[in-house]
Order: sequence, then C-alpha cells, then structure tokens
Amino acid sequence: MDKTLLEPEHTLKLISYHKKMNEFQKLYNFNKLPKVIMLSGEKGIGKFTFIIHLIISLIDKENYDFKNLSISKKSLTHKQIISKVFSNIIIIKGDNNISVKIEDIRKLKEIILKSNLNEKPRFVILDDLDKFNINCQNALLKIIEEPPKNNYFILINNKKDKIAQTIQSRSLEFKFFLRESEKIFIIKEIIKKNDLECKFDYLNFPLSPGKFVNFNYLSIKEKIDLDQSIVTSIGNLLKLFRKTKNNYCILFIKYLLDNNIYKKIVLKDSDLMSQIDNKNETMKLIDDFVLFNLSHNSTLQLISEKFNE
Repeated sequence: MDKTLLEPEHTLKLISYHKKMNEFQKLYNFNKLPKVIMLSGEKGIGKFTFIIHLIISLIDKENYDFKNLSISKKSLTHKQIISKVFSNIIIIKGDNNISVKIEDIRKLKEIILKSNLNEKPRFVILDDLDKFNINCQNALLKIIEEPPKNNYFILINNKKDKIAQTIQSRSLEFKFFLRESEKIFIIKEIIKKNDLECKFDYLNFPLSPGKFVNFNYLSIKEKIDLDQSIVTSIGNLLKLFRKTKNNYCILFIKYLLDNNIYKKIVLKDSDLMSQIDNKNETMKLIDDFVLFNLSHNSTLQLISEKFNE
C-alpha cells in the first residue's frame, strides 16, 4: 500500500464538496474571505484536502480542473507544497509525531510579519488545532487577533478536544459533513483507484475515508485481524503508538471496541449497557496510558481482565 495515501496533501482529486468549493472561491474573488476561518467536522472527511485544493485553485488556476476538482500533475505549486518549500503555505499539524511547541507559534509569528516576495497571499494551515495545548492556543490567539495583511489562517478542528472560546470567537466557522452514502462512495473510489486490499466491512460499519485509509494501512502493516483477540490487537496498537505517537492507533482501538460491541449485540452475546460500560472503562485506561506514559504491560493486563483474557 502506497504510504502517500495517508498524506492528504498528496491527493490530486477531491471527491465531494463541489458546493463548498464554489462558495469559498466566490468569497475570495469578491475579497470577502475572512482572514481567520475554522473548518469543523469529523476527522478524515477531507477538510485538509479541501483546503489544499482551494489554495491551488486560487493561486495556480491554470493547473486546476474546477469541473472535476482535480490538481494537474504538472502543478509546480502542488509539488512545492508536498516538498514543503512553498513559502506561501505554512502547515503546522497538532496531531503528528512531534507535538506543537510554543516555540513553533513564536517562529510562525516571525515568519508572517515578513512580506511575501511574490506578493501572493499566504495561507497558514493549523491542522488538528484541538490537539494544540492551551499555551500554544493562547500564543496563536495573539497572532489572529490582528492578522497581518494578505495572510489567511485556516484552523482545522476535528472536534475531539476543546478549543479556547477566544479563538473560536475570532474565526468564522464552516461545518463540514459527509453522509454515510458519500463516505462509502469515496472509500470505494479509493479502493478502486489504488487497488487496495480491503480489511474492513465499511458498508455495515462506515468510517470516514481518512480513517479507513489509515486503519487499513495499520491492519496490513501490523497484521491486525478483526477476527483475532481484541486484547492482542489493542496491545499491538499501544506498542505502535508508544513508538510512533501516531494518534490513529488510538482511534483504531476505539473503532475495534465499537466493532466488538456491535458483533456481541448482533450475536446477542451480551447486553448493550454492560458492553458500553466496558468500552468506556477500557478507553479510560488507554487515555491514562497516553496522558501519563504508563506501562504498556500493566495497562494491557488491566484491559485483559475486562475482557476475561
């Protein structure tokens, strides 16, 4: 499986969001696009991909197909974005392997105070903003209170953790949403285009396209089988998280727990409330493991007891 599938900035075709693309382009063309906007919605539904496509459609129009929402392979701008050498786009991700530090926000302030040599607008993308700690959010607030001229701030909120109310009040929020049928259609297109080995029953247990791609990759790479012991799968994913700090490992565990409940209820193997309580208690153990850097073995032992393994 091509690992670039896990990186939304590589996605040449945007599936869905035609209406939103038209709305944003009109706002920009009429000089009404707010300097600070927030894209809110479930993780993995294409918010980051949408912004990359929007930016290229605005500043590299000759290499963007507006009808099909696709970026030309000839786009030098897109290649520069992927290579992280395009000065008009700054990307800071709050949910990657290295946590955002207060120094990163201070450095951002220094950069945006400098004028762009090419006089084109600068876009600052702050992905997984809900994962920024409170100090970083407060430092960011001081920047977006009075955005420098020709700078646009795009805040991506996956609504997993709270964002400071002061930041929310200084941005215009746009809510993104995909219907279950749209998720399934996009996943089918991804599978078909990339000839993927599919590990999930996404028809009966829908996922966002981004989660599907990442979970599928983890399943293949870490040899996680949905039919194997859930405790074994959780143990493997916790080990991988400890090594990589990839938050999709934790999201995958939640998915496996939900899937486990679904299967047991369908088989009438247990009552719903007891299964939900068990899941919540397990996630509390996992949250503590992440937050306090607890022992892998002791955490897994406690989880095993809850599943009688």
